[in-house]
Amino acid sequence: SDSLLQCPRPGGELNKIQEALNESVSSNYTLKYAKSGEYRSAFVIKDFALDGVPQALVFYSVKKKKEDVLNMALAREVNKDWVILGSTAIGGTDIEKLDFGDLDGDGILEVIVAWSIYGAPETRLSVFRLSGDIPVSVFEDSYTDFCVYDMDSNGCDDILLCSINSTSRSAVCNMLSFSEGTPSRVSSAEMDKSMTSIRRFHKTELDGNPALYIDAYSGSDTLFTEIISYHDGKLSAPLYEQSKQSHILTKRYKDIPCGSIDKD
Repeated sequence: SDSLLQCPRPGGELNKIQEALNESVSSNYTLKYAKSGEYRSAFVIKDFALDGVPQALVFYSVKKKKEDVLNMALAREVNKDWVILGSTAIGGTDIEKLDFGDLDGDGILEVIVAWSIYGAPETRLSVFRLSGDIPVSVFEDSYTDFCVYDMDSNGCDDILLCSINSTSRSAVCNMLSFSEGTPSRVSSAEMDKSMTSIRRFHKTELDGNPALYIDAYSGSDTLFTEIISYHDGKLSAPLYEQSKQSHILTKRYKDIPCGSIDKD
């Protein structure tokens, strides 16, 4: 049954990358796929260095001492063949979400990996730098959901890290910025305490300033929209700060997204 359930082998460039992985990883491995987000493949081909030469990331797990260990390998095309430059262990067993952004403004994309350990309730987020052959972890923290967006309009991407604690009934959005490669929490904003999970992020502007519209669930069937904006060096949640209660105006009982229908 295990052989019948195996994914079909990829073709084209992905097949060449997997062949390179076969040569680099001596033990048996399992390709790993993100559960949500824009990037769902175990293979991600992208111009990470923004130099016109594509590279590839491969996500896979290997067994060590009877435990699955999640790994990320960096590959590059050399003379029409792909070679594995190096790999690093992420720490978990599964990928929850994957995104990219130039966080420090050096022209090289960083990798933001959200991961979990099978059976553990907590999810973690790690940021990896790809300036060398081996991805290097430069930041790690717990999270509920996240979004990559240049909130302060300085040309460098920021991480909006949302944390929801159902026990203490708290919801906070933290803005992380990377100055000279060092991460720091620039600002934070409290969100609606009834928030239980996040459905989607919508990147936009509010009064000419970057803003994030967050469609979130309150319970299992109620949806509402939280707004996070950036102004005068800090985050704010204008709807929540004005009411300090549930968002009655934006609450709805079906999965209706927020968006601009009049192009304003």
